[in-house]
Amino acid sequence: MVQDTIRYATRLNPIATVVFAVVLIALEVYLVTRPVGGFPQTPVKTETFLTDALAKGHRVSQTIKLDAGGFDEILLRASSVGDTDFGDMVLALYEVKTIAGTDTFSGEEIFLYRDVVPVSAALSEPTFRFVFPPIDESAGRWYRLEVWMANRNSQNEIELWATPGRWSGGGSLFINDQSGYAELVFETRASRRATVWANLWYHFGGAGVVMLMLLGACIQVAFFLTLYAVWLFSQSPMS
Repeated sequence: MVQDTIRYATRLNPIATVVFAVVLIALEVYLVTRPVGGFPQTPVKTETFLTDALAKGHRVSQTIKLDAGGFDEILLRASSVGDTDFGDMVLALYEVKTIAGTDTFSGEEIFLYRDVVPVSAALSEPTFRFVFPPIDESAGRWYRLEVWMANRNSQNEIELWATPGRWSGGGSLFINDQSGYAELVFETRASRRATVWANLWYHFGGAGVVMLMLLGACIQVAFFLTLYAVWLFSQSPMS
């Protein structure tokens, strides 16, 4: 009975080592392919509401603080008033300057990008994407998105979805420069650096990532060889 148990344990040890190796490699793959954090968003809540119609001359804006680099996309939700979907929306992005070392706005803004989106395109999907050139050094900085109708006298009204409260770490919704305790329903992204792997590639370049992979592979091989040596030692007659 004791000999059978020893033989079973002898067979089990290599199998357990292989299973451990597979689990470890799977965990490593998950860690490098998981999405990068630091991109704020405001979820749809039960009390979500529509802002005042843009076609009435309203300008809607949202401040956002980014904690990661590569910022290049904002997703929004819009709805038409009535059945019409003509006209164009204007979207502009600004960097909001702050007092050094604080999150207090200094009153200075830097214009970054502007785009005109047909209302029909904005309403064709549940969310529409405002895409702009990547901002590599966006981490730790504040931005302001502003939206209005290209033709202020247009009768083709469109509204944006918003949610009461502050959900994105200090961001705030403004309508005609008046702040309210709410935020637009939005999501920020970095399409080129959306994963840890992409972030590594950006920071270290192709050659650097290859070197990191080789180093990681050598460490893993050494680790499993050590495990194998320990197992062999445990099977030796002297053990």
